[in-house]
Amino acid sequence: MLILVPKEFILPTCIKQRKPLSKKAKRAGWTGCNILLNAIPDKGKIYAIRQKKVIEKDKVRNNIVSIDFIRKIKNLESRGWLNDILLMVSNIKSEVFTLKDVYRYESVLKKLHPNNNHIRAKIRQQLQILRDNNLIEFVDRGVYKKVQT
Repeated sequence: MLILVPKEFILPTCIKQRKPLSKKAKRAGWTGCNILLNAIPDKGKIYAIRQKKVIEKDKVRNNIVSIDFIRKIKNLESRGWLNDILLMVSNIKSEVFTLKDVYRYESVLKKLHPNNNHIRAKIRQQLQILRDNNLIEFVDRGVYKKVQT
């Protein structure tokens, strides 16, 4: 398996600090980090090889182009919100989902963004951004569909 993860998806919530090296180690005190792939939404994991099969070059390229708008978001907080909502949508198992399905993650989002007192409004805003950039489709009032790439 070979996964490409664009840098825009490597956010502080995706990084876990490891224990520092022991005092006896050559680089004593040095601390490494792990990238938590489960904290990266499906759209942020672009497969080049999956289940021992090489993915078509055009499909890989289209997947990269589909998230190109995220590169233009320079504000880390804004990118974090988009990443978090994409992750919540990724966690919803069905292809068609409702606003209520995303609202179930409200407490998780409140922990991630404690200074935001309008979580539901922010969820709706982020879903509109995802819709406007063709990552999800609006089906009906409060109903969305994941766009397959």
